[in-house]
Amino acid sequence: MISHGIWQNGGKKMKKVALSVIILLATFSVAFADWLVDFQDVEKKEGIDVAVVGAMKEGNATPDMIVEAGLQINDMNPANLIKALLCAGALGADVRSAAENWKISDLIIEAGFKKYPGECSDALAFSDGQLPGFVNIASTRNPPASGSGFTQ
Repeated sequence: MISHGIWQNGGKKMKKVALSVIILLATFSVAFADWLVDFQDVEKKEGIDVAVVGAMKEGNATPDMIVEAGLQINDMNPANLIKALLCAGALGADVRSAAENWKISDLIIEAGFKKYPGECSDALAFSDGQLPGFVNIASTRNPPASGSGFTQ
């Protein structure tokens, strides 16, 4: 068998490469699992706003990953999840894309955008009234398709 010959002839190098890949994958898996456990624990204790800030601060979680994890939480209002992402500094376009990827309706997405920044936790606000990573959300928003029932 050809693969058998590769492992025997010069197999030390191939074994090192294979071992390195396995270790790398294991490290990423542990980092992801830690992020998810931390996210769930913080959400239970301190709420979704603080959990999302922590997940984004660690850099291990994208808005898409946070939406996926957030939708698994019992009684999670998706509009509050969208608002929490915006309050934590996620770009509006990234939040919208993540919400659409997880089949959140345009009405709920818009409700989340409307809650921002008025309902952001005081603990997240800076003294100058700006929020971490604040971006002009209006410039990154796409209005919902006509007939969605949402009017501005």
